[in-house]
Amino acid sequence: SNIIWAMATVAILQKPLLEAFSFTFGRAKLQEWKAQELSNTAWAFATLLVMDPVIDAISDMAFQQLENFGFRHSANLAWALATLEKTNEPLLTAMAVAAAANASELSPLSLASTAWACVSMKIIYFPLLDAMSELLFQSPVDDGIATMAIWSLSRLPDLDRALLLVDSAKWRIPPLSLSALLEACEQRD
Repeated sequence: SNIIWAMATVAILQKPLLEAFSFTFGRAKLQEWKAQELSNTAWAFATLLVMDPVIDAISDMAFQQLENFGFRHSANLAWALATLEKTNEPLLTAMAVAAAANASELSPLSLASTAWACVSMKIIYFPLLDAMSELLFQSPVDDGIATMAIWSLSRLPDLDRALLLVDSAKWRIPPLSLSALLEACEQRD
């Protein structure tokens, strides 16, 4: 998993190596992997935008081991699944429930990534979105986190959460972060 992660980190796409990796590490080998190995490998495939059956196997293993996942690993895996458009509703729902229940222990990035991933895959778990908003009201965040949070809340049928976050945030709202909210407002008029 370290080689695949390193390739993604430096943006080197070597399809033969990825295919060999996928073939070598079937479901049987993945059962021995820990959360970091599973999430880093999924992150690497997503970063390189490579669809591979190994992602389904990683999802299955992750669901079985979810109680051993740290919040960062869970958020990275959720992001990877959404980036690759791999719907695993039971896994993403379980991640959303765990993130919402432990929101005070998550970084703003982990909360926003998990929320973005879930909403991207049409899994709306309001306690997670509310927990993310509550934390982000108080925490200064960078442009990427702000964009994920506002985008996620802008995809809801009711824009009140997005508008409240923009209105109440204790940080400067990056102008580009508002594009999703403005688009949602325009579509409703």
